[in-house]
Amino acid sequence: MLGRGIVADPGLALAILADQGRPVAGLREPGWAELQPLLAVFWQLIIAHIEPKARAGRMKQWLNYLRRRHPEAEQAFARIRTLTDSRQVDAIVRSWAGEAQSAETMSDDCPSTQATATPPAR
Repeated sequence: MLGRGIVADPGLALAILADQGRPVAGLREPGWAELQPLLAVFWQLIIAHIEPKARAGRMKQWLNYLRRRHPEAEQAFARIRTLTDSRQVDAIVRSWAGEAQSAETMSDDCPSTQATATPPAR
């Protein structure tokens, strides 16, 4: 059972396969640069499904797990650790992903978030 381990280390499944001698040619553990767009997708899913007062906590929770393997996540966590306003978190997450500002709105409390969240292609 992978549970929280895979949340803290998105490359855990690849590490297990490699440890078992199974081929993982062309695949590598995702670095911080590969995780940043996933954080933006995760944030969009949070906006779509979680009530405003709990949104920041969900992002903080994942960043807290990620900082075990990614030092950059420590800095990201520090930037949002004290925030509770989802609009402030939204602006920071968008800066990580390098997204352009959008005129579309998801809700009154996160005006820059688009209404649909598309998970990354597999």
